[in-house]
Amino acid sequence: MLEHPPPWCGIARHLAASAFAGCIEEGGIYDFGIVAKGALELGRILVVDDEPLVARMAKNTLAGIGYEVETAQSGSDALASLRERHFDLVISDLFMPDITGKDLLETIREAGLDTDVLIMSGAGSISLAVDAMKHGAKSFVEKPFAVDDLRREVRAIFKHRRCALEAAVAVTRASSAPTSREAQRTFPEEPGREFLGRYEIRRRIGEGGMGRVYEAFDPNLQRSVAIKVMLPERDARLQGELTERFRREGWLAGQLVHPHIVAVYDAGQAPNADYHYLVMEMVAGGSLRQRLDRLGRLPVADAVAIGHQLASALRCAHQREIIHRDVKPENILFGEDDIVKLGDFGVARVSNSQLTGDRWLGSPAYLAPEVIRGRPCDFRSDQFALGAVLIEMVSGVSPFAGETPFETLHNVVERDTPHLMEHGMRMAPELDALIERLLEKDPARRFEDEAELVQRLGALRQHLH
Repeated sequence: MLEHPPPWCGIARHLAASAFAGCIEEGGIYDFGIVAKGALELGRILVVDDEPLVARMAKNTLAGIGYEVETAQSGSDALASLRERHFDLVISDLFMPDITGKDLLETIREAGLDTDVLIMSGAGSISLAVDAMKHGAKSFVEKPFAVDDLRREVRAIFKHRRCALEAAVAVTRASSAPTSREAQRTFPEEPGREFLGRYEIRRRIGEGGMGRVYEAFDPNLQRSVAIKVMLPERDARLQGELTERFRREGWLAGQLVHPHIVAVYDAGQAPNADYHYLVMEMVAGGSLRQRLDRLGRLPVADAVAIGHQLASALRCAHQREIIHRDVKPENILFGEDDIVKLGDFGVARVSNSQLTGDRWLGSPAYLAPEVIRGRPCDFRSDQFALGAVLIEMVSGVSPFAGETPFETLHNVVERDTPHLMEHGMRMAPELDALIERLLEKDPARRFEDEAELVQRLGALRQHLH
């Protein structure tokens, strides 16, 4: 995943969102869907690719079966077309020289348009497909594409659009009928004095790939809590997968009682609604990512202290055969007195689990080589992520991050294990040796006994303080 987009991305998205605002206010997202369906039976598509031959082939393929298709040769041209008219679907190349397909996707989402996005890429990779869909793409097509594959994916997207429109009409009709006060209650976008069960919603904290997080108050226990609400997904298949993953997060994290793991207090489903929620410990000190963004890098003693606490949390999870699989600065939080809390077990799994469809979930810069290669993985894959986080904390640089997700994955698999001295850092040899072992390509060369890992980090922590 691209953790830090280029600086122009935010400006482009802001300009696009401003240009779209008038359209949204006049017609509304729901109206756009009705206009598109009524004006053209199959729908309107914008194909974006800096290779004219590819764009023409996609246009001819889809126009030949009844879609109205326009083309754009860059992300900038696509934004101009989107400002002028509505499209039901944008088919975009992932890697383009100005505005990438991922930036275009995020722009469409931030502008609130009822426009689906299908990503294409010649750098065929399961991880790229997963990353695109985690950011909201409806599907992914590898180039050069087979015309039958493209037709099939586009038809599936428009089928889901029709089903969503029909469901929205049914909900609108049902909501106009008299209902009880409980049935009318919905979870607010920007809550005032609103409740979810017994919990009073205070404010929205943030939003991630699977859910939106609110600060709330538990009147029974007189304490603040964090409530994570699963975001709805129009794709029924993807919705089912996300729901299962969301439930699994609550089930797995609920089994872990440890001072360095975010505690889960409660889980449930909103009354008369299809979204699920988790009630968790309120951790108010921000994330490690926010701290690194602010400071650049951390003092070695602080980094080792954080690493020691993380290793202890991971050992607790691994003893219960739970593999986190997404250890990264965004999921490392700070509580009172800077106590480290590991959160977000949304992509965790139980060892030897037969669950399918999520082998590649996680962030590329912190994935272990065996995960990327599709080989069996265990608790030592989390150790690799811990090593990458330790280097980033001390040096301020993610050791494997590339310009693209594909380059990042290549670096993890092929690049030699980095040393702190390569970043101009002269540290205790023990720390460099420990990180080197965590980042071994062969998991058998990492720590089989995690008690040893915790003990060695603890000794370094004591020595540095």
